[in-house]
Amino acid sequence: MRVPLQLALLAAPLVLAACAAATQWGDSLRDPNRLTAIEIQAVSAHSALEAVRQLRAVWLQGRRSSGVYPVVYVDNIRMGGPAVLERIWVQNIFELRFMSGLDATTRYGTGHTGGAILVFTRHST
Repeated sequence: MRVPLQLALLAAPLVLAACAAATQWGDSLRDPNRLTAIEIQAVSAHSALEAVRQLRAVWLQGRRSSGVYPVVYVDNIRMGGPAVLERIWVQNIFELRFMSGLDATTRYGTGHTGGAILVFTRHST
């Protein structure tokens, strides 16, 4: 009778860990810094700006107090501020990514305090 109790006590943490991992796995499918074409097509958006507003609005917040917003890059070419996203149709998007201000500054240099939104079009892949 002791053996089953000991096994149960040993197995309990494994079962709990497996349940927690399953929950975390479901959450990890939605990367807060990445939007795929599949996610974008699942919403009723016509432009990249509409898609970001619906799915990752926090990307557009920037640092409002200082008027600093993310810089937009399309296929690794600097295009300007978030308004550029309004001219990019969702059917042309392969993926969108957000980089923090620190990461964007490391990659592209100064002037990225608000971060960067990287647009990868279907033409670039």
